[in-house]
Amino acid sequence: MAGTVNPHGRTTSFTFEYGTTTSFGQITAVDSAGDVNGVEQVSLPAYGLAVNTTYLYRLVATSANGTINGPVMSFTTPAPKPVY
Repeated sequence: MAGTVNPHGRTTSFTFEYGTTTSFGQITAVDSAGDVNGVEQVSLPAYGLAVNTTYLYRLVATSANGTINGPVMSFTTPAPKPVY
């Protein structure tokens, strides 16, 4: 999963919430986006995904300024490839 964070010069951590509903239910590890004053590209892997399933996710960033939830996005895992 990937997104962008603007730390606005404050030490900022981020994670992704994900699941098959907007209740999410899963969370990635927490990582640091640093303390730059500008947009940073960030990404983290998701684990335990089912095949051929649509997942919803959002980026969650936290700093001394508070916590910001990004917009809800989605992706679909591929179906398994047939074995011949």
